Amino acid sequence: MPSLNKHTKARLKYIDDKETELVGGVKKLQSRLWDKIEGLIAKLRTEDGKVSNTASNYSLLGQIRRIEKEIHDGPKKEIIANLLDNLLGQEKLVKKYFNEVLELNRPAVETKVHKSLLNRIGYDGDGFVKSGALYDLWNDDTEIRSIRAQTVKAIAGGQSFSQFQTQMRTLIIGDGEKPGISESVFRTVTMDMYAQNDRALTKHYADELGLDKFIFQGGLMNNSRPFCIARNNRIFTRKEIEDWASLSFEGKPKVYDPFLDVGGHRCRHTLDPISDELAKELEGGEEVQSKPIEGRTEVLQKRLQKYAPDIDEAFLSKMPEFQVNISKRKGSAHYNINKGIVELREKKTEFLKKTLVYHEFGHAYHVKNNLITTKFINADLAEDFIAIKKKFLALEIDLKEWTTKHYDAAKPLHFEGKHDEVANIWATGDTVAALTKGQYGFGHEKSYWRKLGNADHMEFFAHAMELKHLGNEFFKNEFPDIYEDMIAFANKYLK
Repeated sequence: MPSLNKHTKARLKYIDDKETELVGGVKKLQSRLWDKIEGLIAKLRTEDGKVSNTASNYSLLGQIRRIEKEIHDGPKKEIIANLLDNLLGQEKLVKKYFNEVLELNRPAVETKVHKSLLNRIGYDGDGFVKSGALYDLWNDDTEIRSIRAQTVKAIAGGQSFSQFQTQMRTLIIGDGEKPGISESVFRTVTMDMYAQNDRALTKHYADELGLDKFIFQGGLMNNSRPFCIARNNRIFTRKEIEDWASLSFEGKPKVYDPFLDVGGHRCRHTLDPISDELAKELEGGEEVQSKPIEGRTEVLQKRLQKYAPDIDEAFLSKMPEFQVNISKRKGSAHYNINKGIVELREKKTEFLKKTLVYHEFGHAYHVKNNLITTKFINADLAEDFIAIKKKFLALEIDLKEWTTKHYDAAKPLHFEGKHDEVANIWATGDTVAALTKGQYGFGHEKSYWRKLGNADHMEFFAHAMELKHLGNEFFKNEFPDIYEDMIAFANKYLK
């Protein structure tokens, strides 16, 4: 029997290749559109470097419509035609999977699946119909409306010509961070389209053939979500998959179909239908792991196995759902609040790696559990923080002198390679900064404490997680009472 993995990899490669092709085509379309619009903009009359509010300038608006039609009937038509061909091409690969892997050749089923595919993408053999996704893409006029609106605004407001030219260029082709206007239009309609088309095809085949078991395929990458890590290369029944709809996990869309969305936004995994016979064969062999789904603790332990293998199990068991990326690049680790991702970086010692895990996982914990966010602080936690802060500020210590003394003392230790000692000093300095909102101490830039909402509470919480699990003799010697208070604080809120 041909390898199941071989067919799955072929389908996934097809998806990756066609998505790359689509992105490249859209960027070329944008470049061509900009070339045309840039030439048109050059014809605008100006006075003192500003776009003139004249009838001749307004008359150029008609040429924008002609340019848009030229782009629509040329490169855009070609891109959508290729998109249609590629979606139909996926059908052939899925058909091959069922014919060769499952040895199921059912012409009547293939006909039903084909008709369903045409209905789903909105193609009747001659053109696009209103009920389909490609119809909206074909008839979308966002580009022309946005370009016209920007031009009218520049003429009516007498905008600086150079400013208008820059804004129009950014609108059409993007600026490196912001995508161009055609990219945004295509992304809205085609986001995950190839992946979901593959899943819809295999699901329809499974429905028609009465298959009840599916294998979660696709492998793992550095940025794989815990949801996918826990399920990769495992077999599930329909009922088990349907139950995923009630789960909460990173990347899950608001409207979620477990068979079509699987692991959420940009997930590349598939749920390949298999027969009961093949399921038994795979479960008895090495191709698939048949043990139960791992819990959150096991998933994180596996993720950290090569980075920081001996993180406290009880700590990991309390962690909420979030994504963990581990990079070999040097640099600062951080928790991305907007994306819900912990970014870990390569460090010189095992101790330093562990400090990052406890610290950044601590940030993920307080955000995900709504203890501290940029706009909210749990009332009890805020009260405890203020009490410890008052106690700290009442200490008879010249904090300015303390800051200078220990900041300077850490420098030679760094050059001597005493990285763990330096880490403890800097963790203490950063805690001092958190308790004084950047007025004293060291670690983060002073602007950090002003710009990020509730940064003082966040960093205090994360350092408390470090103290509880790793200790810090330097901190304990400098501020023994505060040290004990922070450990009690960590024990109280890490539940």
